[in-house]
Amino acid sequence: MNENKIDTAMILAAGLGTRMEHLTADLPKPLLPIGDTTILDLSIEKLINHGFKKIVINLHYKGKQIKQHLEKYRSDDVEFIFSDEPEILGTAGGIAKAEPYFIQQDILIQNADVLSDISIPKFIEYFEEHQSIATLAVYPSQDNQNYSLVTFNEDQVLTGFLKKGETIPRRVKTGIFMGFQILSERARQYLKPYYSSIIEDLYLKAVEGGIKISVYVHTGNWFDLGTKQNYYDFLEMSKQNPTLLEGLEK
Repeated sequence: MNENKIDTAMILAAGLGTRMEHLTADLPKPLLPIGDTTILDLSIEKLINHGFKKIVINLHYKGKQIKQHLEKYRSDDVEFIFSDEPEILGTAGGIAKAEPYFIQQDILIQNADVLSDISIPKFIEYFEEHQSIATLAVYPSQDNQNYSLVTFNEDQVLTGFLKKGETIPRRVKTGIFMGFQILSERARQYLKPYYSSIIEDLYLKAVEGGIKISVYVHTGNWFDLGTKQNYYDFLEMSKQNPTLLEGLEK
């Protein structure tokens, strides 16, 4: 159970899923199957297992299907709130639109198309100990061909971002933003409820203004299921290693 102060989470699930091609013609990406479960179910189970009491989900593409799917989780133990976006608002705007549901809280935010065995309690503890306005979870990597990279210093403080293909400077630590982040109320004040990017509106502006953003480095399992090939690769991996899914829910 979650013994930390944070008990509210948001899952960003409003994306169109265009990189999944035909797979999302009839299903929203978060509901794509993985064995007898779905991408979204694995994320929901992880949050419930750690005692989260409120889970906010933003919706746009085929949002009604997601609402119907999550009816099975209705209970007195966890409250689900849906933030509908008639027009998609991006990674910053979607969070800003849902702000009335957060009541001056620190919140955990997760992208709907990523899975990881990241320790939620340790992630929250790290955020609280480092007293920054936000914390990014980062997977160590120098893969600047497939990803824009997070850059950070020896103190694990965010220093910027590199575009895909951009040369990595010497003596700079880099990694991939995992799609897990913790935002304080102060951090969310940078965000506005129109289409916008959290990288540009929060993280880059904070770095430019000398505001500390801490980086939590995770070296365990992390899976980006945002493309059709990545999804197929993960399906094959989970078939080869049936215990993999259990670790992603803990």
